[in-house]
Amino acid sequence: MGGASTKEALPYFTSLANDETEPDEKEFADHLTRYKADLCSGAELYVSLLPALQELVPLCAPKGRILWLIRFCLHRIEQVTCNYSQGPDDAFTAAIHIMQFVVRYAHTTSSGDATRFLEIISVSAPTEARGSGGDLEDHVDGCAGGDDSQWANHEAHKLCVALMDFCVAVPLTQHTVEAHAEVVTLLLCMNSSALYHDTSLDGGNRDFFTELMLSYKGLSDFLVALLQRLGSWGAGSLPQTPLLYRQGQQSAFRAFYNMFFDGSNRESIGCGAYLGRRSAQLLAVLVAYGKGYRPNPTLEFLAGITDGAPIAYGLLLNVFTTHLSTCPVLCIVLYVLLYDNPSFIHTVTTTYSKELLEVLQAVLHLCHVVTVRDDPAGAFEGFAPPEASTAAAQHVSRFASPFIGCMTATLLLIFSQDQVVNKHMSELVISPPFKMERFTGMLSLLSLYVIVVARAIVRALNDKSELLVSILIPCLVNVSPFVRNIEVYTSQRLVQLLLLVQRKLRRLLELYVEQGNSTDVVSGNPDVAKEERNRKCGEIAVLVRQFSGLVEALDGMVKGGDRHNDSLVYEFLYHRLRIEEGVHSKGLMSPFSKAVHRALQPLLKTMGFYVTEIASFTSSETSRDVLAVIRRVMQEGGSSASSHHQSFPRATEASESKLMSTQCTSLKSRDIAFLYEESVQSYDFFGPFVWATLLGEETAYPGGISWTTDVSTLSIFPSS
Repeated sequence: MGGASTKEALPYFTSLANDETEPDEKEFADHLTRYKADLCSGAELYVSLLPALQELVPLCAPKGRILWLIRFCLHRIEQVTCNYSQGPDDAFTAAIHIMQFVVRYAHTTSSGDATRFLEIISVSAPTEARGSGGDLEDHVDGCAGGDDSQWANHEAHKLCVALMDFCVAVPLTQHTVEAHAEVVTLLLCMNSSALYHDTSLDGGNRDFFTELMLSYKGLSDFLVALLQRLGSWGAGSLPQTPLLYRQGQQSAFRAFYNMFFDGSNRESIGCGAYLGRRSAQLLAVLVAYGKGYRPNPTLEFLAGITDGAPIAYGLLLNVFTTHLSTCPVLCIVLYVLLYDNPSFIHTVTTTYSKELLEVLQAVLHLCHVVTVRDDPAGAFEGFAPPEASTAAAQHVSRFASPFIGCMTATLLLIFSQDQVVNKHMSELVISPPFKMERFTGMLSLLSLYVIVVARAIVRALNDKSELLVSILIPCLVNVSPFVRNIEVYTSQRLVQLLLLVQRKLRRLLELYVEQGNSTDVVSGNPDVAKEERNRKCGEIAVLVRQFSGLVEALDGMVKGGDRHNDSLVYEFLYHRLRIEEGVHSKGLMSPFSKAVHRALQPLLKTMGFYVTEIASFTSSETSRDVLAVIRRVMQEGGSSASSHHQSFPRATEASESKLMSTQCTSLKSRDIAFLYEESVQSYDFFGPFVWATLLGEETAYPGGISWTTDVSTLSIFPSS
């Protein structure tokens, strides 16, 4: 609030917390209307308001003010639902916004403990408490202990149900969009109890509001409303006014300016866009909850929708294309449709193939962002958080990156399992939708896929993320039969990836051999030495498997006369000596030498065959001559021959800058080498993914919820 507003408002709200008598509803509504613009200037105010909440809530709770506020909200919701033609008043919007702060404070203070949470919001006024005696304690204990009959009679339960009914019953118009946004945000805050306990979902870790929403009889209608809002958000048809500003950014002059000009800037966001983002986040929280642990009605609902019932697949694909890169939490919705819905992938590949490939480009863009940038929030439409919270915003954004990277890699693996999608990718020639270093021009979508995956593998290797590498390399193996007419830039990225993996493997092997000769003597502790050696042995075994998969993918790309991947063959020949040096390294004089040598044999034989063919042409002195021979050999086919050492001039980008024809001939049927299989208790990943993504993306926008400034205090994330 401004200085004058604060001076005027503080005495009233302080007296409200201290008075023994209940507030006058009309007077309270008048004050909310007067200060609504300041109260609802941005949800990011929670962190700065936390000290005030810590003082006020303990004063309000014993006098029953929190229960009174819940009843006030219930009364206002009932009024708006019955007479929505005039739209909700400012008092309603402000009350819902205040309730968000109260719910978040109760979740934070209780640290996810259901009993403590209900104690905070359930304490009645002293006279009421004296009359009931121990009944109030029994009521709280019954709710926390899982007695659904007692929980159903609680005001918080009634408020949650009323909010869901509001979303369904009240039409979405320019007059109601702000209220809808606040209602969905409050529902999201109610579900934030998941942040404060682990993902085991045992008896002590109950998320009351989430369980209530999933068990509510009107859940299907509520989910339909969320999906329809997503469709409207993707189509750009949600109301864009009024605007939600950052704290202190709204002024009379700016309001006057926005009457005549485009008022969109990084300090404001349209309530329609705000509602679309909140709807996506709430749907993601509900669909991911307990995945792999328990049945989930939201998951079952999404897994059962068909094209047009209740929403056209094309509208959902459009929202993924438009907003996936700036609202990464949508990845879980896309994942459920691809993996859990049996009809989705078949329908979209036949009816919406163009839109599906656009979604795939959005996934590649997001994967590229988290691979090459330390701060993914930098890609969010130019928005920047307030200066005071920049450090915290950057921290939570970086924290979210590994989760988003793993999720996008999983989506890319699922896409690679479909041969129709792979064929469409190989046929579609595009201009890259995002900037790539040292590359200009056109390329196939499959080449873009290969480049992004290769870069992600490099990043994962540097970050020592074995899990991510184990997801990404199968992506290359699955698409390798469809890679054709590959560009020079793509070929260079693939060969550099092979050399990098080989170099890391060689270093590990050499260190393994050195430790085997010296550790036992130096350490003086055979048990510690053995444990360290076993750990290194495990790392090497994993990397050898990954290396074998990469070689398999690359070898598959250079075999076959109809591939026309001559630039890739040329790059292999150019670096042939470096590849062979890795085989003869002293580090390979270890138990893993046979496995590494065996993995490289197919590729070495293929290169040896081309060396023999090129050596038979005495005029093969320039890169053009060598490429001509490679093309001729590819067209004629043949078997491997003995290998010969020979160096070749380096091909330039200019010589192969023109993309070859991408007409894809019919491919022989081949089983997909790697199929994705979800883990049994997948909520252990999907739960942290959803909330880490919310933490990361929220820092970029006006009204974004600052869930925390210290991720280590949130128990949903593993400590290590």
